[in-house]
Amino acid sequence: MLIPDFLYPLVQSALLLLCGYKSFKAIDTKETKDDTKWLTFWLVYSVLAFAKSILDMVSILIPLYNELNLAAIVYLAFFGGAQLAFDLLKPLIKQHESIIDAKLNEARSATQGAVDQAQAAVNKNLNKKQG
Repeated sequence: MLIPDFLYPLVQSALLLLCGYKSFKAIDTKETKDDTKWLTFWLVYSVLAFAKSILDMVSILIPLYNELNLAAIVYLAFFGGAQLAFDLLKPLIKQHESIIDAKLNEARSATQGAVDQAQAAVNKNLNKKQG
């Protein structure tokens, strides 16, 4: 372990904050190439973060796990890794795009139904208290 466990979240957050700032700077330019670079980074990073959430269960078995994760973020953000990973992910995402969209629509509908029910319950309780 090169980075103590208690410091890892701080180092990771600082690194992601830098990436966020670079994204901010890219948005503020007229050039679109840098926008695409950082959008690609955030997409690939979200996939990495999801995979990490699963791998965290076995992280104790992987030497230098935190350091490898930080190295992956640096590679994705600053050494072209995000574009390389995106080029590998894109065909897979395209292949399943209609299924993903359908499931997201189902989730949106279910969520909206739950929000509507919660809002109705809150309004009912507010009306009881006011009446």
